[in-house]
Amino acid sequence: MIAKIMPSEVTMTAAQALTGLRPMLTPRQAAAWQKDSRGDFDETLRDPWA
Repeated sequence: MIAKIMPSEVTMTAAQALTGLRPMLTPRQAAAWQKDSRGDFDETLRDPWA
């Protein structure tokens, strides 16, 4: 066989994948989870070579 013609893989964003799922958290719970998930992380960039 020289070549195999196939359709491209289907890709989607996280938002597209989650569309249609019923909410599992209230907005308040979601905000608390997001805050807790960040832990001690901050938004600064670090030089991995330093």
